[in-house]
Amino acid sequence: MRIAYICTTFPKLSEQFFLREVLELQGQGVDLELYSMFGGSDDSEAGAVERMHVKDWLILPLEVIYWSMAKPKVIGAMLCKLAPWAYRSWTNFGENLLGLAFGFRFARRFRSPEYKYTHATWATAPGMFASLVERLTGLPYTLEAHAYDVFRDGGDAYLLEKLSRARAVRSSTEATTEELRRRLEMGIQQGAIERAPAVECVRRGLASVPPFTGISLKEEVAPIRVISVGRLIEKKGFFKQLEIYKHWHAQGIAFEAEIVGEGPIRRQLEDAISRLGLGDKVHLVGKLDYQSVVELYQKSSLFLFTGLVSSSGDRDGFPNVIGEAMAYSLPVFSTDVSGTAEGVLDGDRGTIIDTEDPEKASTRILEVLQDMNRLEAMTRAAHEWILSEFQVSSNVSKLRRMLWGSSGHI
Repeated sequence: MRIAYICTTFPKLSEQFFLREVLELQGQGVDLELYSMFGGSDDSEAGAVERMHVKDWLILPLEVIYWSMAKPKVIGAMLCKLAPWAYRSWTNFGENLLGLAFGFRFARRFRSPEYKYTHATWATAPGMFASLVERLTGLPYTLEAHAYDVFRDGGDAYLLEKLSRARAVRSSTEATTEELRRRLEMGIQQGAIERAPAVECVRRGLASVPPFTGISLKEEVAPIRVISVGRLIEKKGFFKQLEIYKHWHAQGIAFEAEIVGEGPIRRQLEDAISRLGLGDKVHLVGKLDYQSVVELYQKSSLFLFTGLVSSSGDRDGFPNVIGEAMAYSLPVFSTDVSGTAEGVLDGDRGTIIDTEDPEKASTRILEVLQDMNRLEAMTRAAHEWILSEFQVSSNVSKLRRMLWGSSGHI
C-alpha cells in the first residue's frame, strides 16, 4: 500500500537526513510517493517528486470550489484556520496557508484505495496538508514533530490539534518527545482534545559510519582546526562562537576555523569577524556538498556547535552534523540546548560548554584538548554511540514499524 510522503522542501541540501531516510524506507520495501510543497526538484535520487507548478496554482481555485460543494462544513472549518490572529508569527501563518493550498490541490487523488497513509515530515505546512486531506477523504496520517514545530514562537498554532488526529507521532530527540507528550496530556486534562496518539523518539541516522580513527590532533606541530556546520541563523549561536575565537586570538593560540553554511546573517557575521580582527582565522565557506564537508571533518581537530534558544524560541533538537562529526572521530564541543546533550554526554562522549561565558568556554576547550587520553576515550565512546544509536538502517526499521505497523513491512 502506498504512503504519500510530504516534505516542505525535497530534496534539500540542509536536510539530507530526509533523503537518507527515504532511500532506506524504499530499500526496506515501503512504497513512497514523494511530495515537495515549496521548491525542491521534480526529480531526486529517490525518484520523482510531485510539486506545485503554475498549472497547479491555476487549478487550485477549481479544487476549492469542488470541495466547498462536496464538504462544505469541512471547508468552512478549515478556512477559519486562515484567521491571522490565530498565529504567533507570519511565518507560521504562511506555512499553514501553504499546507491548505497544497492539500486542496491534491486531495482528490488520495481517495484512491491504493493509499494507506499520508506522512507529514513536519507539523507545520506538511501537518496542515495531512490534516486537511484526512478531513476531506478520511485517509489517516502519521506525523513528525520536531523542535522547530514545538518551540519556535511557542510552536505551531494548530500543533495540538494536528497531533491529536494523527495515528502516530515521531520526534527525533527525547527532549522534544517529552514536551509533545506533556502538551498532549495537558490538552486532554483541559478538554482541548479527546485522544493522544503514541509519540515515540526515533533518531535520525547515517547511511554508513567510517571506522574509528582515533585522535590525530598534534598541537605542537599544527594549529587547532575547527569545523562548525549550520545555517547562518540566530539559533546556531555563531556570534557566541566568534567570542571564543576572540579569546584564543588574544592569547596567541594558533587556530583556524571554518564555518560551513549559508543564511540571512552572513553579512553581520562577516562584519563581526572583521571587527574582531579574525579575518585570517575564521572563514565562512558557504554551502558545501556532503563529500566536501566530509573532507573537512577528516582534516579538522574538533567540531564546535554553539546552538542556543533564539529570540523566537526556536532551537535545534539533536543536529545531524554532530552525529556526522562523531562518526568521523572528531572531538565534539557543544552547548546544552534541547537534545544535544542526549548525544554529547559531557565528559563521556564529548564536552558541554557554556557560551554565555565565552572566556570560560574557550579555556575549557583548550584544557580538554591537552588531555590526549581523555580525548581518545571520548571520541571512541561517541563513535560507539553512533554505531548503536545513529544508523539509518536500524532507526528507519524502527520508524517503519512504529508509524505504519504491518503496512510498513517489506
